[in-house]
Amino acid sequence: MDAHVPARHPSIFRLVGSSRDGDYWLDVSGELDLATDDELRIALATVQPHTEGTIWLGVGDLDFVDAASLHQLLTFVRTARLSGRSVGVDGARGVVRRMAGLMGFEAELAVA
Repeated sequence: MDAHVPARHPSIFRLVGSSRDGDYWLDVSGELDLATDDELRIALATVQPHTEGTIWLGVGDLDFVDAASLHQLLTFVRTARLSGRSVGVDGARGVVRRMAGLMGFEAELAVA
């Protein structure tokens, strides 16, 4: 599954899903903010991991994330966990790490 942002905001962010070593990786890159809110929500809603392994949310290539977008990512993680899936977050650093700390999401996003 490869969910790309509609052409309306082609250079702001990209969301790509892939299978690696039995796990499902959802890599997010670029900038997530108010301008991408609707596209991010739609893209996350269409994610359908096709493996039984861990779902990994790769955020290491995010250049910017605002509070609303980080909340959407957290909602994705929570929903997957509630459905019984194992979920990990990879690459949380810089602005993602700072925003998670400010919002009190460090533990849920496994930001150490």
